Amino acid sequence: MVEGETSNSLLSPEGMPFPGSIRVVQMRDRHLGKTTLEHFDGDGSIGVQPKHRELLQRELQARKELGQAKKVGIITFQELLPDCVGALQEVGYTFSEDPAHSEIVTGYYYNLRGANEFAGCDLLALIGYPMPNPQGTYEEACALFQDDPEPISKEPAYYPDRLHLRNGHSVTIAHELFGYKDPRLQALLRQKSRAELYQALHRARPFAPTTSVREILLFTDVPVPGLPVDTFFSRDGRLFDYLWEHLIGGDGEVTVPELVDGFLAAGHESDGANRDSLMRWVKRNAHWIMEATGTQFVPGINTRAGIFLLDKS
Repeated sequence: MVEGETSNSLLSPEGMPFPGSIRVVQMRDRHLGKTTLEHFDGDGSIGVQPKHRELLQRELQARKELGQAKKVGIITFQELLPDCVGALQEVGYTFSEDPAHSEIVTGYYYNLRGANEFAGCDLLALIGYPMPNPQGTYEEACALFQDDPEPISKEPAYYPDRLHLRNGHSVTIAHELFGYKDPRLQALLRQKSRAELYQALHRARPFAPTTSVREILLFTDVPVPGLPVDTFFSRDGRLFDYLWEHLIGGDGEVTVPELVDGFLAAGHESDGANRDSLMRWVKRNAHWIMEATGTQFVPGINTRAGIFLLDKS
């Protein structure tokens, strides 16, 4: 297994399959670390970058209107929590410091354990990928391994990884994850980043019989060990869901025009794209769509304009 890549088994580190009753929606192409998310306005206030703030509002407002997210848990970086709360208040959520009387429950990354209040939420959103300060991580590693004869090396390395899907397939993340060649420094980094994502996710208590969380939104493309992804945000997820449904429910092949025309006819949101631009989008994204659906894409011309063929072997 390549360093940094998660297991194919879709089992948690405790060996239990992640509950199918909890839907997992994740980004496909952005790590979204703290510096990527931060936005500073003219008076020095810190908030979330407008495009990511709008994505949070759009995803939560749609679910609130459907009655699927009456109470929402948000875990992100501590400095960004006030703006995240404000974003949700703008789309109709109420907030109180008392979790029992609030539609928003908040928590932050790093050194927060045993928080049970999220178990009463319908949805848990994890916003951003926790990455520790590089110099601080290096100094901690030096202290932990001060008796080692070999000094700690800060030489960087980049590791590939994949999002493992509930349907049994997987998708390569768009950008490799930053890390280190020195295994001691890399182990400490993983504990402060990937393991931090894992423990934040488990504040929803997914294996507890009393949890009410039915959906998890991950605003990062960093895989969480043992967590299967059901679908993706926005157009990525809508077209993937529609294609997968028709591949397994039909004869195992769908042309690009059939995909786009059926998608539009079903009334799915196209983010303002028309038929021609959607067809171009599908062909540009064929590489990860093939991975996500286990298909072969055969380019075509004229009316077929390409076809996805399900591998039935």
